[in-house]
Amino acid sequence: FSLTDQNGNTVTDKSFEDQYKLIYFGFTFCPAICPTELSKITVALNSLGDTANKIQPLFITVDPERDTVEKMKNYVNLFHPSLIGLTGSPEDIKGVLKEYKIYAAKVKDPN
Repeated sequence: FSLTDQNGNTVTDKSFEDQYKLIYFGFTFCPAICPTELSKITVALNSLGDTANKIQPLFITVDPERDTVEKMKNYVNLFHPSLIGLTGSPEDIKGVLKEYKIYAAKVKDPN
């Protein structure tokens, strides 16, 4: 993949070649599940001590229209300091979802 991190830098899957990747797909407007799971990742990484340095946690948005670089930066800063938030164009995200065999769909608000 080639996506943009929370600092506006282009990164690819090759950017993390020497580390294990812990990838979580979600979105910043997620009210409960995403923050809960990212908090679990933070706790797990904190419990690993120096071993956590071998793991690169990545949060890849499934909602690139709303998850801008600035929103991703504000969001990932709430969790583990090594967590990297990734966003991109809708086409970029669709490609990553397809590559990783992830299903994501927007749910229409019934109101």
